[in-house]
Amino acid sequence: MTTIAAISKQTYGPLECELISFNGTILQLEFVRNWNGTQATSLRVSDYFTGVLLAENPWPGGMGCAIVKNGVIHIFGSTSWAAVDNKVIHSTLDVNYAPSTPVNAILTNAPGYYKFYNTSVTEDANGYTMIVETSMAIWFARSTDLNTWTFSGGQIGGNYYVGSPTINYVNGVHFITYLKNTGGNFVTQAVKSTDNCFTFTEFNGKGVNPAGSYLLSPGVREGNNTSDASFVEHNGCVYGCYLNGNQATLAEFRKFSYPGTMAQLYSEFF
Repeated sequence: MTTIAAISKQTYGPLECELISFNGTILQLEFVRNWNGTQATSLRVSDYFTGVLLAENPWPGGMGCAIVKNGVIHIFGSTSWAAVDNKVIHSTLDVNYAPSTPVNAILTNAPGYYKFYNTSVTEDANGYTMIVETSMAIWFARSTDLNTWTFSGGQIGGNYYVGSPTINYVNGVHFITYLKNTGGNFVTQAVKSTDNCFTFTEFNGKGVNPAGSYLLSPGVREGNNTSDASFVEHNGCVYGCYLNGNQATLAEFRKFSYPGTMAQLYSEFF
């Protein structure tokens, strides 16, 4: 297996971060909130490679994700989960990376009236698929225009902890990662779906990961946590980030790279 190489780390990094390839670079979108906060204080946009802050604006979502379509950055997030009726919301960013369309609710009343937490969106053969983390399980929603969404698909979890999900569509297959509690460590599990997110197959190891069947697991001096992973393909390589620490009082923001495409990365795991 090719090593996923560390690039850098930053103590007390942002709690949620999304990477997108945009205008010849990678943008790092940071949904900033306090450790125990249920609502973001701002959305920071930085250059992933240089660390230069490009913009910082208010954002009413506690966690979030992004996708680029026709040169427009679409932002999604969840409103405060302290509220009884928190929602998944959507907006866009203008050329100065400021919110450019009114924030609108796209999903309300989670299945079973659970809370909404994190989200992730990918473009696929039928439009777009959103992975929605709730207080009980990971659910899925679909759209053809990024504005109107309906729940469709199966679920991950329900009887075990899942969190911090991502979804990517590669060569006709949906690949999903999520945070898994193994009883001592929080690791990033990888699964795939070949039927539009109704059933899922876990990474089987293929004999290449001596640390276990996980895409990311804590290494030396990383505490017991590798969570909130985000990664994107850019110029033939994959670049990513995640948090290590202890899931309670310390988070180190780490960047990594992989010398190949997203398809090549997943082929090492499935």
